[in-house]
Amino acid sequence: MSPGGLRLLRSYEIVNAEELPGRLVVLYPAVCSGGKSYAQATNVDLAGRELRDYEVFLPGVFVDVSRDCHESEIYVVDVTEWTVTPIDPMHGHPYDERRVTCVELDAIGYKGRVGFFAGDPRVHRTGYRPDASTWIPDDGSGLAGSRDRLRIVEEGGRYTIKGVSVTHLYRDGREETRPYTRKDRPPATGHGVMPPPKPVVPPAPPRSVDALESIADVEALEPESLPLERPAGLPWIIGGSIVVGVLALWGALRARARA
Repeated sequence: MSPGGLRLLRSYEIVNAEELPGRLVVLYPAVCSGGKSYAQATNVDLAGRELRDYEVFLPGVFVDVSRDCHESEIYVVDVTEWTVTPIDPMHGHPYDERRVTCVELDAIGYKGRVGFFAGDPRVHRTGYRPDASTWIPDDGSGLAGSRDRLRIVEEGGRYTIKGVSVTHLYRDGREETRPYTRKDRPPATGHGVMPPPKPVVPPAPPRSVDALESIADVEALEPESLPLERPAGLPWIIGGSIVVGVLALWGALRARARA
């Protein structure tokens, strides 16, 4: 918790981002400090690399709007034949959670992006400025954040954004999803419900040594991953003899596979 209270994280999804062929939906700036693009404020990340200060919306992915991004806006960009590639989610600033990067936007640098989003004819403004994440006083509401689902609407070559629904998130794990009305974003009521539990994925069964078919199979197994089976009626061998036995078995398997 900061001196300002509790963190309220705000995230957004464009539900029809994939329905705009040849175009990207972009949040700019997406990482901010002191009210400016973080890249404009510091230029480089903790590793000395230039920061990417934008976020590309993908279907099913919520984009976080960082604190201090009070002038962030959602744009539609004509990008025919541009290259979009996945990036390491831990690249750059530790709070940067972008999923993809655009090679052409990276190439013009942070200074070039300022002018690009301000007046390039390939950039279409939607006029929608999402609320930034912030800190709120502990007023007992239990709110932890919100996830807004939005839709891009094209009319006569102009792009606007309509709200679909908002999910209010509570600190105890409850969620409350409400549809947008024609005019308003519905507020939280405090009556959220716990989401259904995530399905449990059973662990893969251990591989039997007898099932190994090649040297690659044997070399893929570390000694500690080899199965140990206790013969019926025999007690477990205690202490260092277990390690010795495993190493011996591993070495024998490697020799047998190479034979």
